[in-house]
Amino acid sequence: MRKLFLMLAFVALALGAKAQENAFNIKGGVGFAMLQDDNGADLKLSWKFGLGYEFRLNDLIGIEPSLMISNKGFKFKDDDYYHYDKTFNLLYAEVPVTCNFHLGDHWELAGGLYGAYLLNDNTEGIFGNLREFEIGTTAAAKYNFDCGLFLGFDGSVSATSFQKDYRGRNSAFNILVGFRF
Repeated sequence: MRKLFLMLAFVALALGAKAQENAFNIKGGVGFAMLQDDNGADLKLSWKFGLGYEFRLNDLIGIEPSLMISNKGFKFKDDDYYHYDKTFNLLYAEVPVTCNFHLGDHWELAGGLYGAYLLNDNTEGIFGNLREFEIGTTAAAKYNFDCGLFLGFDGSVSATSFQKDYRGRNSAFNILVGFRF
C-alpha cells in the first residue's frame, strides 16, 4: 500500500511540476466519414466539435483526453434490392485519449484510442442491431500558432463494426481548427 501511495504521489508531483504547460482547448472540424466494407458505401460530409485538456509530461510528450460530439455515417445507393439512395447519419459522444508528441514549438503529432457511445441515428430500422459502443484508433497532426490558435487534421478508424450482424466499420477524416487556452 505504501508503494502505491508513493507512486501516486510521484505521478502527482511530476504532473504538477509541468502544470504551467497544461492546456485546455476547444476544437471543431469538418471532413468526410465512410463505412469500411465491401458493399459500395460512399463518403458523406461529417463534422465534430468538443474540448480537451492536455497534461504535459515533459517538453516533448503530453496526454490529452477529450470529449467530442462526432457525426459519422455513410451514403448508400442500392438499385437492386432496397431501391434507395440515402445518407445515414450516426451521432456519437466520443472520448479520445491521445499521446501528443510536440516537435519543436509549433508542430504536434498525436495518436491514441477512443471510445464512443451512439447518441442518435437516422437508419430508421434499416440497419437493425446497431452497436451502442464503439472503440477504435485515432491519429492527428496540428500546427500551433503562438496566439493559441491551431490548425490540423485527424482521422479515426473503428475497431468494431457499427452493427452487431455486419462487419462494416466507421472511419472519418477531418480538418480541425481550435484554440488552446
